[in-house]
Order: sequence, then structure tokens, then C-alpha cells
Amino acid sequence: IIHPDDADVVFVAGLGHPYGANEQRGVFKTIDGGKTWKKVLYINENTGAIQVEFDPNNPDILFADMWEHQEGPWENAKFSGPNSGLYKSTDGGENWRKITKGLPTAEDGLGRIGVGIAPSNSKLMFATVDARKNGGIYKSTDGGESWTFLHGNRRLWGRGGDFAEIKVHPTDPDRLYVANVASYTSADGGKTWSSLKGAPGGDDYHRIWINPTNPDIMLFVADQGAVITVNAGRTWSSWYNQPTTQLYHVATDNAFTYWVYGGQQE
Repeated sequence: IIHPDDADVVFVAGLGHPYGANEQRGVFKTIDGGKTWKKVLYINENTGAIQVEFDPNNPDILFADMWEHQEGPWENAKFSGPNSGLYKSTDGGENWRKITKGLPTAEDGLGRIGVGIAPSNSKLMFATVDARKNGGIYKSTDGGESWTFLHGNRRLWGRGGDFAEIKVHPTDPDRLYVANVASYTSADGGKTWSSLKGAPGGDDYHRIWINPTNPDIMLFVADQGAVITVNAGRTWSSWYNQPTTQLYHVATDNAFTYWVYGGQQE
């Protein structure tokens, strides 16, 4: 993420190598446009940062989700450890403290958290919280200091290792969007939800961008590419016109010039 007033100040959420312990995990900061970096939040060799966000109305305030997680050679995790959690900084990312009030604990099997902050009222925040016990959609009205459980339907937050994306409409804090296997929207601050765009088709939505000056324009990024709406989700562009693919493995042959091969998902 890039500081809104100083483009030389950038923060990176570093997950690190997902298959083993390593030091390249945590939140990193540069103040010289990427020439040099400092690790400003680090827990241990198994805990990476998976998201970092500015308060949209005060860039001295940041939130970071730390995720203690390691993949195996199979899908869906070798292990998830006890050090996952949400952290807050109020001094431009130099110091951080863990936020726990109202959120599931390590004993509940807390995993990845996804955070969305309301641009129109940054005291209002929402989160997708992956946990074996008490997982769901959570809400904060005090700038992330404390949280209350809002909704438990697993379609909104399940498979948290794959999906943890929740966004708030730029001007309407009651309008929320969640990306998961399908995508969902709420018009009442997360109390009730309806399907926006989704399966069948193995859609798997990962990221959402909402145009801050014309929020009817939204970009949803999925396994197959990206789709755009210009009318708040009533109609969408196609991903079939994009030369994009998701490959799990690539290899080359011995020809000259060599060919590249890949196994494509879906």
C-alpha cells in the first residue's frame, strides 16, 4: 500500500515462503520509494503478514493481519499456529499492538483475518475471521479496538486461507461486499446478505476494487481473470476475452527455441 500523501512511503505485507520457516515474513516499510526497507512488524519465522491497510482518513493509523500458517505439498495447510491476529499502529507503522477484544482466540483456532474499513467513517470496520470456533463476519465501531460477531454463514467467510476479502462502499457504510467462492453483498451493514455474482463455474473471487468517485464501477478479480461492472453489479464483463490463466506448475522442453507448458486450473 502507498501512502496517500507521500509516494515514497510504502508498506508491504510479506507472507514469506509458504512452505517453510523463513525470516522474510512480516510488515515491511520503505520511506525512500523502495530503495531500502525496514521490517516494522515481525513475530516469528512461521508468521507472515497477509494484509496491511491504511485508515482511509488518517494514514498514521494502519492495520495488519498476521497469519501463522505453513502449506504442505498438499492443499489446505500443513499447520496453522497460535500467533495469528490483527495488529494496529497509530504512529505510521513504527509500533504495533495486537487487538483481541471480541475476536476469536488461538484456542478457537484463529487463522486468517480480512479487514475492510469504511471510507466514509473509518471508525466503522468489518472483518472476515477464519476460525474453527466462532468464525464469521465481525464488526467494529471504534476503529478496530473491539469487535462484535455479526454473521456466521460459512459461504461468506469459509475457506479463509483462500479468501478473506471484505470491502465497504465508499459513501454508503451499510453496503458491504465479500469475495469468496461466490461474491455476496449486504445493504444493511452485514445483517443480511444476498448473492451478487458467483458459481457455478469455479469462480473463486479473491480481490475487489471499488471506484472511489463512481462506486457503481467495480472490479472483481477471480481465478480466471477479472470482471468489471459499471452498474453496481447488475451486469458484468466477460473473462473469456482475456489471455489470462492460473497455472500450478510450468515446465520447458528441450526444443530450440524451447516451449513452455503448464497445467491450468479450471
